Amino acid sequence: AFALADRFPQLWLDLTNVPGSFSWMGRGDDDALRQVLADGVGRHRDRVLVGSDYPVGMGNLAQILEQYTQVGFDDTLLDHVMVHTTKRFFDRFGRPRP
Repeated sequence: AFALADRFPQLWLDLTNVPGSFSWMGRGDDDALRQVLADGVGRHRDRVLVGSDYPVGMGNLAQILEQYTQVGFDDTLLDHVMVHTTKRFFDRFGRPRP
């Protein structure tokens, strides 16, 4: 997905449940995958959205936020993608209708 975002600047990415998938993958190369995730999100932080599929996602809101922390998101990056990027998206494409 990050390669596509590199190539297509109009593409936005949805990170919902990606960090949660680390807990069930059970792979030995988690550190390498975490680095790919961190690098990609860092490069595209203005086009990465975070949401939830709650209640059918991977836990409640507190658990979902903890999953982002576990894969290496610091508070600044998490705040950026959850607040600033979301605001930018709605400012650009319109607000949801009630």
